[in-house]
Amino acid sequence: MSLTSSHSRSPDAQVNSPSVSSGVRSRTRETTARLYARILAAVRRTVLIAILAALALAAPAQAAVLVHAPPKRLVCGDAITVGIWAQSWTTGSRWVRMKAIDRATGTVWWHRKARASKRHWRYWTLPSGMDGQCGRTTIVYRGHGFTSTFHVRFKSEGV
Repeated sequence: MSLTSSHSRSPDAQVNSPSVSSGVRSRTRETTARLYARILAAVRRTVLIAILAALALAAPAQAAVLVHAPPKRLVCGDAITVGIWAQSWTTGSRWVRMKAIDRATGTVWWHRKARASKRHWRYWTLPSGMDGQCGRTTIVYRGHGFTSTFHVRFKSEGV
């Protein structure tokens, strides 16, 4: 038996020959390359989503400033009390702008910019409406990231 006869080749030799397996190998390489590209794209999307979520959730530190809500109805002659206080753990801006607006004319008749204390409430006492005339009044608090509005009305002393 000669070494060159077709019977002497093993079945593995035929499968591993370049003429038979080159098409299979190239298709496997293409499939693997596409799979790696898809995995890489998915990883990129996941990393991008994680970065965007971290940026969205990592907003600057918010100060927890509490504001005093005056009663909706006061008796004519009673003072309007406004106040602010910051919670002790807060780290953000504690500056608050407050103003009292006469609702009939839209005139700002009192305003103040103050820093909320972490230790205690800060209060201000205002007269009953603009010039003490017991007109409807709007109290507005504005701070970093919030605006609070309160409407105050006055009833006569006899009621």
